[in-house]
Amino acid sequence: MKIRFGTMFLDVFKALFSKPATIPYPFTRKPAPSEFRGIVEWNEELCIGCMMCDKDCPSNAIDFIVLDRKEKRFVMNYRYDICTYCAQCVASCRPKAVSLNDEAWENASLDKSVFNLWYGSPENVAEAKALRAKEKEEAEAAKKAESEAVNA
Repeated sequence: MKIRFGTMFLDVFKALFSKPATIPYPFTRKPAPSEFRGIVEWNEELCIGCMMCDKDCPSNAIDFIVLDRKEKRFVMNYRYDICTYCAQCVASCRPKAVSLNDEAWENASLDKSVFNLWYGSPENVAEAKALRAKEKEEAEAAKKAESEAVNA
């Protein structure tokens, strides 16, 4: 293989005296593209509890929990690590309680727990978390009883 050193040195010389093609990212940030779909945000005051956002989510990233429909006590658990950002939840929400935030687009993290967002009042979120933990324990107990019955 024949290498043309003149061409290579010319390219190196040009690169030494030209501006870099990249930007110094953490210090200089570009805005998100205009059509960017960011993470889901939920407005509790506008929500009527129809659960269409939960039903229409193709990736099951939204878990909508109804604590009390009469008092409008709802909690939304959004996992944006499995979200496909398709905006189907926004399209299916008639009262426009669900929207996409195009400002929050730097979502990298080493901790997986930050990808699990809970929307709602702190009291309702605590109650919903306790409800989900209880449901999980009951499911594990039923699974254990089933496996013991099969093995017996």
